[in-house]
Amino acid sequence: MSALPVQEIQASVSGDGSFTFYNDQIVVISQEGYIKYFEIISRDQPSLTSLKVLKNVAVNKQLKAIASNGKDVIVHGGDNKEVQTVFRDKFEKPSKIYHGTKNIHKLIYPNSRVILILTEDSHMNVYWVEEEKSTKVTALHDQNIVNADVDPQCEFIATTGLDGTI
Repeated sequence: MSALPVQEIQASVSGDGSFTFYNDQIVVISQEGYIKYFEIISRDQPSLTSLKVLKNVAVNKQLKAIASNGKDVIVHGGDNKEVQTVFRDKFEKPSKIYHGTKNIHKLIYPNSRVILILTEDSHMNVYWVEEEKSTKVTALHDQNIVNADVDPQCEFIATTGLDGTI
């Protein structure tokens, strides 16, 4: 196994450092209220010079979370209690797919079927992409859910909480 190259991007990342991979790009939410798209220019010889900012999309400072299905959709959300989608190569106004009552602190888009929406009240909403509906899930954590994932068949969801339980 060969060593993985490591490089740093100076992007003033917002919140919990939310970013996602999207095709040959790294997409981050910046502290200045932008979604920044960084292009990975060279996969063979990555270096600090192999990344360039493709686009800065002005949003607002309420965004805290971003995720991608890795192909054609980016989702973002935050203190505005909404999740919005941005489609590949279409930088027009995002489409709202979810509006809740609590701030969103993390989004997980593990496959093209579901989006996991973690909120600040120890709850999670599972957004079913094809059905365009969400299901609220109450995890048995004493504190906030910090991470979640779904199995490939979308039959089971696992969560971890600040209380140290899975």
